[in-house]
Amino acid sequence: MKALSNSSDRYLQFFRITKYNPQFRNKQGAYKHEEWTSVYDIGKKFKGVEFTFDEYKHFEDAYIQAIFKIMDINMIENFIVEELEKYDFNPYPDFATNTEKYYKNLRNNQIILKDELPIFFRLILREIIWCKFSNKLMVVHIGYDYNMYIGSAKSITHKLKEIMRLGLYVEQMKSPYI
Repeated sequence: MKALSNSSDRYLQFFRITKYNPQFRNKQGAYKHEEWTSVYDIGKKFKGVEFTFDEYKHFEDAYIQAIFKIMDINMIENFIVEELEKYDFNPYPDFATNTEKYYKNLRNNQIILKDELPIFFRLILREIIWCKFSNKLMVVHIGYDYNMYIGSAKSITHKLKEIMRLGLYVEQMKSPYI
């Protein structure tokens, strides 16, 4: 099966969707405030306050909700896995009992159905795997420092306020993983 995410001309819009307020980025795009950037920061202190799993999970859920809002616009029911990298499996207590089975069976070019996608998005956000998800209408790349990039074949402008109400920021930007 041919990889789809290499051709960026099929997507009308690209966005970086993150928890980071863009007003705190410098001209090169680097974020200048000290904030958590990984699930591995749970338990550390930021601005004198301990970062908790509950706070982490709030943003993880918001990222997944944002993806699904854009999937709904594009009427997407599945994605293809590309450029898969697997790291050590860490069985977080909130994982479903079958999560490790999904992790072990995941392969490049595999089609992932919509109802299974939250498991894989959590695996990426928790740095257990990395991959690109794509199809003809949309790409999702979740990269370094909790940055998420989405390309959409259909306009998502009318959904941006909903995504921002999740506590996320949306910037028009092409994925560096294209």
